[in-house]
Amino acid sequence: MGRRMTRLVQSDHGVRIETTAESGTEESCDGAPIHPTESFEGNYAIVTIPFSALRFCTVEPLMSYPKRRAVNELHYDSATKVLLEFKTRFWEQGKNGFTGGGCTSDSPSRKTYLPSHAPAGSPGGVVLASYSWSDDAMRWDSLTEGERVAFALDDMERLFGPVVRSSYAGVGVSQSWARARYALGEAVIFTPGQLHELHPATRTVEGRVHFAGEHTSLKPAWIEGALESAVRAFLEVHPR
Repeated sequence: MGRRMTRLVQSDHGVRIETTAESGTEESCDGAPIHPTESFEGNYAIVTIPFSALRFCTVEPLMSYPKRRAVNELHYDSATKVLLEFKTRFWEQGKNGFTGGGCTSDSPSRKTYLPSHAPAGSPGGVVLASYSWSDDAMRWDSLTEGERVAFALDDMERLFGPVVRSSYAGVGVSQSWARARYALGEAVIFTPGQLHELHPATRTVEGRVHFAGEHTSLKPAWIEGALESAVRAFLEVHPR
C-alpha cells in the first residue's frame, strides 16, 4: 500500500499502526521517510513482516522478552538470483539437449536452472543463471547489478560454450533479498538451537497483536509456511 510501519502502539481497547511513505525505490540510493505519518487503528493487528524488518519498528509497550529475543536473534540468510534472457533455447538442441532441470557447479554461480516450458511463439527463454545462498550469495551482493550479470554470463559460457554469447539477448536482472529493504534477508534459516529456543515465541500473541509469516511456521522460506501461518492467525483472531 506504499506505506512502511514505523510504530505500533496497543492499549486495552485497540491497536494503532503509524506509517510513513518513502522516497525512491529499492534500486535507488534514496529511501528517506516522507512525513507526516499516517495512522491506522483497529481492534487487533496481524503483523506479517519479517522479524528482520520488525527490528526497525518501535513497539509500545514492549513485547515480552521471549518475543523480543526472537525478533533480535533469529537468523535471516542471504539468497541472490541472476536471470539471463536468450534468443534461442540452445540447451534443448543437439543430441545432448535437455528440457528443464538444473546444473550445480563449483563456479560462483553455484546453481543454474533451465526453464521447463517455452513461452508461446518465442524461440528463446529466460535462464536462472545463478541461484546462491548464504556466504555464496553475500559475495554476489557485493557486486553491482551489471557485474552480477557479467559474471553469471561468464559462468554459463564455461558450462555451455560459445553459443551462450551468441544467443544472449542482452537482458539480465538480479534479485538480492539481503539488499531488499522490505525483506532484509531471504528467509529465516534456523541456526543450531534456535528452533528450540526461539521459534516457539515467534507465534505467541502479544495482547491484541498476532503474528504470521513464513518465519512463524515450521516450513520457513516456503510459501506453504506462510499459508499455514495465515490459517493459524485467522483461527486465533476470529474467536476474539
